[in-house]
Amino acid sequence: MKQLANADSIRFKLGEITEIDARQSKLDAGNFLNSVFQNEADWRTSLLQLNLFAGKKTVDTLLMPNGDFENLNREFALGILITDAQNNRADVVAALNSKTVADKSLALVRANRVIDLGVSVGVAGNSESTSIIAPTPAYTATTVGISVPLKFSNHYKGDIKAAQFTLDQAGVQYEQVLQQIQTDVTQAYFNYKAAQKQVQQYKSGLLTEAEKVLNGKIYSYKRGDSSLLEVLDAQHTYNDIQQGYYQSLNNLASTLITLERSAGIWDLK
Repeated sequence: MKQLANADSIRFKLGEITEIDARQSKLDAGNFLNSVFQNEADWRTSLLQLNLFAGKKTVDTLLMPNGDFENLNREFALGILITDAQNNRADVVAALNSKTVADKSLALVRANRVIDLGVSVGVAGNSESTSIIAPTPAYTATTVGISVPLKFSNHYKGDIKAAQFTLDQAGVQYEQVLQQIQTDVTQAYFNYKAAQKQVQQYKSGLLTEAEKVLNGKIYSYKRGDSSLLEVLDAQHTYNDIQQGYYQSLNNLASTLITLERSAGIWDLK
């Protein structure tokens, strides 16, 4: 736009265009430059935020990210993702452990209700007594006994009901976690597939077509066949498509991370 504004300044001096058109192109070039300044500030702000996340304490040497948005395409089978997530995710493991603990607690309460039978064996010996009043010969006494407690009340009945309800609750919570995992993975999967299609849409022609239209409008404007407004409109369209493309790449990376996190896998570098 700066080159176009400089060219318009020369064309105005030569009398090919009006002063209004020359001023308009200069004004729009300045507006685009202001956008560049703001974008640079946003870029440095994002670098500072990235360094904060990375734990860097100094801002003299900013951590500069490297790499690109390539290698983000994956081929996933939704059913396999859901199965793996329901087997490996931490929340389902925790829910399963809670269910196991509740089951063991119920078994313990039932064990406490078992009647305790008692068995006793005894041997007693007595020596001969020569008392004049009550003489007693020597003898040995053996006793065997079984004690059975009388069940006057339903012992631990409330504890059994509480343990059973806890087990039922743990089972429902476990099933709820499985259902939630299935929902999370399915939503993340479709969002990722949609992001893939959006990126492909840009790569399949939108970017090149926008650039061709812009170059064509600039060429026509220099020849006097189109207005400056048409050039600016084409420029804005080109910029919007460029930004949309990079935003779609960012969205593709974000949805891939969300999908892998929800599925309990990780293969990103």
